[in-house]
Amino acid sequence: MIDRRRLITGLAGLPLVAALAALGGRAQAGDEDAAPAPAEGAAHKASPPRIAVVYSSSVAGKLDKSFNQSAAEGVEAARQVLEATLREYLPTTPQEEPEMIERAAAEADLVITIGYGLHTFAIVSAPRHPATRFTVIDAEVDRPAFQSITFREQEGAFLAGLLAAGVSRTGRLGFLGGMPTPGIERFRKGYAAGARHGGAGGTIVLEKMIGTTQAGFQNPFAGMLEAEALIAAGADVIFAAAGRSGLGAYQAASDNHVLAIGVDSNQNFLFPGTMLTSVIKRVDTAVLQAAASFASGQWQPGPLSLGLREEGMGLALDHHNRPLIPTDLWQRVDAAREAIVTGRLVVEI
Repeated sequence: MIDRRRLITGLAGLPLVAALAALGGRAQAGDEDAAPAPAEGAAHKASPPRIAVVYSSSVAGKLDKSFNQSAAEGVEAARQVLEATLREYLPTTPQEEPEMIERAAAEADLVITIGYGLHTFAIVSAPRHPATRFTVIDAEVDRPAFQSITFREQEGAFLAGLLAAGVSRTGRLGFLGGMPTPGIERFRKGYAAGARHGGAGGTIVLEKMIGTTQAGFQNPFAGMLEAEALIAAGADVIFAAAGRSGLGAYQAASDNHVLAIGVDSNQNFLFPGTMLTSVIKRVDTAVLQAAASFASGQWQPGPLSLGLREEGMGLALDHHNRPLIPTDLWQRVDAAREAIVTGRLVVEI
């Protein structure tokens, strides 16, 4: 069940809050055709806008327990509160992504792409559909018809690194990335910075990347093997920022009786007793932000950045992982979060 209040709260501090609250009681429109998207900031015509969401390719579709699933929660929340037609496109292979983005651009007023890499296909499609607007999530495109929503992953990862250093027995932590995208690099650097901040006597972070293409996010077996290599080198807390490949890393951590940190969605439930926490990346908030601003005529091109201050990043604490975290250590983590939010602590990348 989607908690609409939680999602709306996640938009705190963004310009859209007032408009979104005003839209709170609206139901989803039917499938009737809508007028073309107006100029940025203009009011929409009577027909509801058509919004398309194109997910990253995954054999798990929307239910990947990670990035896509968080986006799907945002779509569901948008359906509950917006007067708009929302259609979803679910490529199962990377080869299907360009075609689906092209179809979405032809059929919608706003196309929202989910995940790094899809923005390259949106750039190709945009000239053929001059009336269509694009919001690319997790990528940056500096073009008039594009809005870019990125995250300050380093802020959430910093807290995870501080937490991991506080529970590590070996003084060695592991980081596993799917591939070296800008977002994964921010995760990596933030985790290492947090480990240095929280570690006594110099905590070491061992790092591995699964691949150099999007396939690195779709291979749980490779994730398991790479995590086992990190564990063999002494890492006793593994942060896997690797999409579905992370599921293999969590399995390896469970098998070897070490701890793991999830990513994007709250993955604490996957291996109770193994998952120290999850670095939550609020893709749901980004999707809802983009859809609601477009539906209310407030959509604007340009960059948006979500971090701890905007509740776009965070750590998961629930009944699954609370027994693993000493109270005084969580208080240190919360103090660091507050310092980042207020600007007293800046996580360098």
